[in-house]
Amino acid sequence: DPMTGEEFPVLQTNEVKIHVYDLLTQDCMVEMPYLNCNFPIGRCFKAVNDGCNYLGTGAYHVGVEVNGVEYAYGGNNIQGMSGIFTCIPKESPGYDYRDTIDLGKLHTTKR
Repeated sequence: DPMTGEEFPVLQTNEVKIHVYDLLTQDCMVEMPYLNCNFPIGRCFKAVNDGCNYLGTGAYHVGVEVNGVEYAYGGNNIQGMSGIFTCIPKESPGYDYRDTIDLGKLHTTKR
């Protein structure tokens, strides 16, 4: 403002989407040495999460895409991919993509 010398924040528009993933991949297996087999926990989890999703709930991982870059937080066995990381949208490593919530163009303030 020229009268007061106060600076106004610059408004910027960003495309924002939330990508939703199942916590376990369908091919995830748990070794059960006492039974001498591998249990398909990923497939079972998917079936349970499908039912929970139908009821409006479930266990999920999410990533936030801003202007074409997805940001996420999580633990992972891939070097440099634990904690906060970036990835290709809808391809968060170690998770099965389920859905996207498109928030559209949002006004943000740069400080």
